[in-house]
Amino acid sequence: IEATSDTGTPRTLQVTECSSPSDNMATQQAMLKKIGCQLSPMARDGNTYTFSAVCGEAADQTTRSVLTVESDSAYSISIESNVDGTPSRELLRARRLGDCPP
Repeated sequence: IEATSDTGTPRTLQVTECSSPSDNMATQQAMLKKIGCQLSPMARDGNTYTFSAVCGEAADQTTRSVLTVESDSAYSISIESNVDGTPSRELLRARRLGDCPP
């Protein structure tokens, strides 16, 4: 995961966990809905899936998420946000390591 820190410099985290692209997108959408955001319908263009969210009483928080399926075993999710005029970007790169434990 690459994300912009409070100082604006990129930071990188590495996490190993069981997940799937559809589960990640569903979790993100559920989190946004829970805090009252209005979501656009999911749009598909080939191997890319996109949706946006507008949050806050004054629509002062926006998020655009793009999931790109790179292969049967890899995908990425780019999330660009703007909160009260402060932009941020997060990039998650995922690849299959094997089956999840039961």
